[in-house]
Amino acid sequence: DVYITEMITIQQDEERIQVALAMYFAKTLQKDIHQEKEPKTTTIMARVVDFKAFVSNITALEEIELRIKVQDPIIKENNATYQLHFTKEGCQVAETFEEPDITLDIADVTNLFFGNKELKQLSKGLKEKIDTIHTYKKVFINDVV
Repeated sequence: DVYITEMITIQQDEERIQVALAMYFAKTLQKDIHQEKEPKTTTIMARVVDFKAFVSNITALEEIELRIKVQDPIIKENNATYQLHFTKEGCQVAETFEEPDITLDIADVTNLFFGNKELKQLSKGLKEKIDTIHTYKKVFINDVV
């Protein structure tokens, strides 16, 4: 939004400024009328500091196994390949040396488990498997910033 708080002019510039303002507002209003509006959503920034604790409460429609390699340049304890066993009750997490199904950095892991399943790294088969996982949705954060 543009707010005009003060305008100091001399008499002869007044008409030129009025025309310029009228053209600006007409152009802005026309653009707003014809431009598709994006739905407003609230977004937050999240940082996973303990991967094992983060995924332990995630459930799934059916039991599934997923091996994920997590790369975290800041918190070294998160760097590992994990065997995730999702059930209706939660997720059992164990470190493994088996080949991962997918390798993601911690930011993509956060996006994935907050419901963004449109990551480029997901194959069709892996996406179908992940679709059965109940990601964190409609998170309520009672915090005043």
